[in-house]
Amino acid sequence: MSHDTINDFKPDARAGLTIDPKSIPARVAKKAVEWMVEIKGSDDAMLHLQLADWLNQHPDHLRAWQRISEVNASLSGASTALGSAMAQAALNAPQSAGRRRSIKLLSMLIFATGSGWVLTQSDSWTDWQADEHTSTGEYKTLRLADGTQLILNSNSAVNIHYTAQHRRIDLLRGEIMVATAKDAQQRPMQVATQHGVMQPLGTRFNVRLDEDFSQLAVLEGKVALSAAGLPQQEIIVMPGELVVFNAHGLGERLPWNERSAAWVDGMLVVSQMRLEDFLRELGRHRSGIVRCDPALADLRISGSFPLADTELILKNLASILPLKLQYITRYWVNLLPA
Repeated sequence: MSHDTINDFKPDARAGLTIDPKSIPARVAKKAVEWMVEIKGSDDAMLHLQLADWLNQHPDHLRAWQRISEVNASLSGASTALGSAMAQAALNAPQSAGRRRSIKLLSMLIFATGSGWVLTQSDSWTDWQADEHTSTGEYKTLRLADGTQLILNSNSAVNIHYTAQHRRIDLLRGEIMVATAKDAQQRPMQVATQHGVMQPLGTRFNVRLDEDFSQLAVLEGKVALSAAGLPQQEIIVMPGELVVFNAHGLGERLPWNERSAAWVDGMLVVSQMRLEDFLRELGRHRSGIVRCDPALADLRISGSFPLADTELILKNLASILPLKLQYITRYWVNLLPA
């Protein structure tokens, strides 16, 4: 493959756009855009060889690259939004916030042009917007610029905004564990969901976002919490306390057991949890569908389960409870009375 890798896959511009962006996974599309920014104008032979290797790894990779080539053919010139975003990405440092924003804009211009496909796939759309995200069964630990540690649970997404005046983490989906660091610039820190805003006061805490509410649990230190619709009504959440809240108000303080954060260590730890609730929690870490017969819903389950092997967890349930597993497909499992 020559060093002009983009042009190696460029179709005849007269052929029109032939690659359906809906058929390209979001993570592949984003990676292809990152490669486009990295390779544009580069004479680094090793970089071009690495791109060639990536393109050969999976048909989706090549199709994503062909989509980029088609858009390049139809939207030529630096005066276009595509050209402007490309130039902006090239000017920013590889790991900078500006580069990430430009990558997101490029991704939407190239893979959502005229189709609106991301608007009908909520997780994919969230991932396009997110600075960092995880897929189902994936976990990620980040060390932010100020030393704050951020851990993303399975199927989670966040935006990270650090400026000269403030630090802010927006939880877009899923669950995070935050251990704040003392900032040399003494900038205030905020963590937010669609339901409210949290201001940690030197602390370690867990935030979970569900469809209708959010949940804050404090392990160490203190966290000031206010609902999105009632910013003037703020409470201080103490260690060992959990508060469920939505945009319209804050729930009561509840005791919180640290075993609920065992996901950080790759474990699911429960005590006398209803089977139906247990399967709902397991579903956060496993792709596909797991359902139980209503007759089994109230069975109680206790124990520590390694999340690295959710298939083994299901088999263990069948060995300790009066139930059997019915596989419709590999990713669709029914739990039935034995």
